Amino acid sequence: MWNKVISFFDSLIIHFFLLVILFLSLTLPDMPAPQKNTVLDEKQVQAEIERLKREQAFESMTQQSHEYALEQNKTDYEQLMEQEALHLDVLRQQLEVESQELEAIKQRSLNEKAALDALLREKETLKEDDKPDRF
Repeated sequence: MWNKVISFFDSLIIHFFLLVILFLSLTLPDMPAPQKNTVLDEKQVQAEIERLKREQAFESMTQQSHEYALEQNKTDYEQLMEQEALHLDVLRQQLEVESQELEAIKQRSLNEKAALDALLREKETLKEDDKPDRF
């Protein structure tokens, strides 16, 4: 019987230690692995810094030239729009003048037609007056 009691306590002790190990492994943060030391050559570092500076300067210059080109295109477009607006105004004025001329021509044509009709009627009346009466 003492064997069973001793086995029971042994089992409890083993389970207690296993639970403590499990609890500690869950609560302790993972230790980062030690990093391998790397040796940097100062010349390589300076060369990389210079390369990055050149790359940044090139990108900046490219962006500036792109912005300049866009600004130039905008200016050209605005000038073209102004020229086209002026041309459109000139065309509208010409259209107005031509419309007035056309209206004047129509009016003159109507006046001439009325005058022609009046002359024809007058001619008819003169012909009738010149005819002797044959009764």
